[in-house]
Amino acid sequence: MWAWILGLSALVSLAAAAVFFLPRVTVDASGPFEASPRPPITFTIANTNVVPLENIKPLLGLCAMSLNFGMKDDNPTPPFNKCNGESKGYLSPPNWHYSRLAMDEKITASWDDAVHNQTPGDVDYADVIITVSYQPWFLPLTRYKTFRFVTHELGDGKIYWLARPLTN
Repeated sequence: MWAWILGLSALVSLAAAAVFFLPRVTVDASGPFEASPRPPITFTIANTNVVPLENIKPLLGLCAMSLNFGMKDDNPTPPFNKCNGESKGYLSPPNWHYSRLAMDEKITASWDDAVHNQTPGDVDYADVIITVSYQPWFLPLTRYKTFRFVTHELGDGKIYWLARPLTN
């Protein structure tokens, strides 16, 4: 009986250790911004685990975006589509590609690098997904982690990026 309990606890310990070493990537959006043609928007990607990551490629997917051209919409109505982790296209400029990201390191991806917004319109509304493609250093397997952000104007008149589930 003791041998069976010891064997079972060893298996549970190994499973817990394996889960601990799974790569963990996070994405955080920049703080509030003013609506403008070239808003100072950044996304910070971090490796929050002890396992180094390689071949990191953030991808910006535009699910919906609304621009105004001189007449600000006080209550922009977002489209009724659901992002669901999918986008019609992904933007990934070459300066967003990184070869290695060690434990607790961060990289920053700038909206302007990807969108190159040269229109005179200001951002009223945006629904985007950031998908991070990476490889754990010990596996030759590419993994993907997707995060969704939606803009929303709060009481201070500034636009904030709010995290949203992929399915809503």
